[in-house]
Amino acid sequence: ALPVINGGEFDWYVFAVEPRREVPEPHYLILHHTTMKSLVLDFKAPRGRNWRDQDHWMANIRPFSDGTAYFRWGDEPANDFGNRSRRFKLDNLADQFPDAQGGQVSEKSNHGTAGGESESHKQIKTFVAAHPEAVGLAASAVSEVEHGFLSGDMVDVWFKLGRDRGSVVEVEVSGAQDLLIGVHQAIKYRALAAVELGVLALGPSPEVDAAVAAHAVDYREAQELAVKYQVRLVAVSAAAVAECKERHQHR
Repeated sequence: ALPVINGGEFDWYVFAVEPRREVPEPHYLILHHTTMKSLVLDFKAPRGRNWRDQDHWMANIRPFSDGTAYFRWGDEPANDFGNRSRRFKLDNLADQFPDAQGGQVSEKSNHGTAGGESESHKQIKTFVAAHPEAVGLAASAVSEVEHGFLSGDMVDVWFKLGRDRGSVVEVEVSGAQDLLIGVHQAIKYRALAAVELGVLALGPSPEVDAAVAAHAVDYREAQELAVKYQVRLVAVSAAAVAECKERHQHR
């Protein structure tokens, strides 16, 4: 069974290594909970002061193929990975996540829990960024994947539509709950984009568009919420995404 803290399970422990003369930059190590458990159980602390019964530390990790990882405290929302100050280089990422080759590691949900971004989510995001017309935008729109805002929040795809116009697109795979989360996220990112562009209206406006892209969007509750807050739900063809991936691989 996985260890539990703050009502949630976790897999990984994170250790920060202070900068030293020979290694001036701060760096980090991670250990799987099974490895940590064996080390702690073997540890003989002076005067019996061991830590084997402590349960108040927890962090989930989202690894990336560039050797960095995002750290999230376990009592934070599972889909919140927007704080750029939480992304660090890991010394032993490849050792602990051998499956993270050429992309992010598989996860328990679209957004990531103890793992990283799912391959399906990544493919849709890549497809949307390369094909703005697939989400109802002009083909000339300039995309940026994982655009970060000053607040630390990060939208899946940001499109520049002109000097003072833009569109935020949040990507999901499928599922009613994920679509609802996506709409909430798109509303938030639209407001942040408006501030970044200097637009006064933080809600729906001609200057800032918001959309959620997924393979399936026919979920009544998500559709009702999207209509209420003027967020576009866009169904992205799985066949088109797969074809885009195949073309990219053969380049």
